[in-house]
Amino acid sequence: MSFKKERSCGVLMHISSLPSEFGIGSLGSEAFKFVNFLNEAGLKVWQMLPICPVDETGSPYCSVSAFAGNPLLIDLTLLEQEGLVNLVEFDELQWGTNEVAVQFDVVRKNKEQVLRAAFKNWLKKNNKSILHNFAKINQWAHSYAVFQVLSSEFEGQPWWNWPHDFKFRNKNTLEAFESTHEEAILFYLFEQLVFFQQWGCLKQHAKNQGVNLMGDLPIYVSQNSVDVWVNPENFCLDSDLMPKVVAGCPPDAFSEEGQLWGNPIYDWGKMQQNGYSWWTQRFKSCCGLFDFVRIDHFRGFESFYCIEFGRTNTKDGVWIKGPGFNFFEAVQQKIGKLNLIAEDLGFLTDETRALLKQTGFPGMEVLQLSFDTREKNSYLPHFYDYNSVCYTGTHDNNTAVGWFNEIGEELRNHCKQYLNLTNEPVNWALIRAAMASVCKLAIIPMQDFLGLDETFRMNTPGTTKNNWRWRLAKNQFPKADLILKIRNMVQLYER
Repeated sequence: MSFKKERSCGVLMHISSLPSEFGIGSLGSEAFKFVNFLNEAGLKVWQMLPICPVDETGSPYCSVSAFAGNPLLIDLTLLEQEGLVNLVEFDELQWGTNEVAVQFDVVRKNKEQVLRAAFKNWLKKNNKSILHNFAKINQWAHSYAVFQVLSSEFEGQPWWNWPHDFKFRNKNTLEAFESTHEEAILFYLFEQLVFFQQWGCLKQHAKNQGVNLMGDLPIYVSQNSVDVWVNPENFCLDSDLMPKVVAGCPPDAFSEEGQLWGNPIYDWGKMQQNGYSWWTQRFKSCCGLFDFVRIDHFRGFESFYCIEFGRTNTKDGVWIKGPGFNFFEAVQQKIGKLNLIAEDLGFLTDETRALLKQTGFPGMEVLQLSFDTREKNSYLPHFYDYNSVCYTGTHDNNTAVGWFNEIGEELRNHCKQYLNLTNEPVNWALIRAAMASVCKLAIIPMQDFLGLDETFRMNTPGTTKNNWRWRLAKNQFPKADLILKIRNMVQLYER
């Protein structure tokens, strides 16, 4: 797996944003159709958000597992084609009232109902050994399934509130529980088996169409995750398995109060002693699913900000040195070259820049941030480096149209002058700037190709409502005129 050397261009859109009659995008026909669109438009990369299970708000950056696939993305029509479910029997289910927004609570409830019916039918046709073998090959899967069953058993309480023997993973207690809950555990293994079977088919189709898949790997994991429950020694926890410190970032130009993320902090010393085995498996898994991977919050590997658990003032945190280049070197010695893109946004130190250069990973440039008067002009496109990826915006930014509508007059005039913006819509001016840049890869959010406004943004950092919900309406799916326009621009800028 090697990062493409030639200039190319791609699109940023999560699978959940695809059109679907079942309330959320999936790994089925619309995903295949989207790959075909990319091929026809000359786009070589499909970047998506993490494909792991999401939390109750729909966030894929606060998952119950760093390894599992999101069962909400399983395509139900494919299950029907396999004879595992008759969807007519579920006609009464309502999947949401908004065609362009996922209603996660509704989708989660209804999809589980259909998947459980499919599981029962699967058991009639297949031997349980298939699921046990899947769990042997994917060593994380069994613990994930047990964790999910226990979470249901204890009414959704986080694992640190479970009874003592379950919280501390008493071997005899867990074995007794598993022996009496075999079918419940097998259901979650079934979900994962189906997810990765469907994923494999989509990945092969993308390969056949010359489209590379780019994943997203969050640096931290959720406290309420199977990863922390199973591997508490990898984190800075006290004797009661509660965090000593948690992750966040201090106040800066974009956040006067800073951000308290709340994720447990890795015990990098202990991880180094065990050869970074958990990280090695994580990279191996993610890099096996994608052609290349964006790694979130790259600065955290050079130095990370941590705040004492229980404190709410982010100003009280401290910076601590991260594992640095030795970490990446150690992992690559075990699994080969890591084909990563480093999310190096925000305030960067000279040490972080040096680490990025040492690894050779491409960094990120975001056009919306380039024009922000709170930052130095070193972010403007004429300073970009070839070994980087240019974005008009990311999933955390407003859409191009929404951003331009909200910025002040001074910044808007600066943007107009720099982009020579007259009659061309601002989204296309930014797309043109990204494609014309020296960066070897340009990534455009789908909302910007469509010229959508701020009501269609994917996420607003620091908020928990109405995020991660956006999806394409069927009549918004790229048509011939848009495909031709994109293809002409791709050819013009030799991408």
